[in-house]
Amino acid sequence: MYNEQPTIKTSSKTYNHIRKDLKKILISMGATKIQIKNNYFYFSGFCTINEKIIYFSCTDTRDCNQLILFRYAKNYQDFTGGQNHLVSFDHDKIKKLITRLK
Repeated sequence: MYNEQPTIKTSSKTYNHIRKDLKKILISMGATKIQIKNNYFYFSGFCTINEKIIYFSCTDTRDCNQLILFRYAKNYQDFTGGQNHLVSFDHDKIKKLITRLK
């Protein structure tokens, strides 16, 4: 989906698109209390869906094949949490995984 040749400008643009798209997907799936920590070329964060806290993390956005990791968390400081679930950055795949996690 986002496979431009990586430069600082295109990487920054890709990073912003992925972060915004993921936030829109999370909101559409009923997520609340979305917190995103921005890093240089990746981001991570937490959200609450159906009273369950979910941690998410995006791989380096300079890579052409971005993956999003999701897992349950005990609280908004739990970076080790439960079992990892990796999914490619595809809206339908992300929605299916979030539906399973609900």
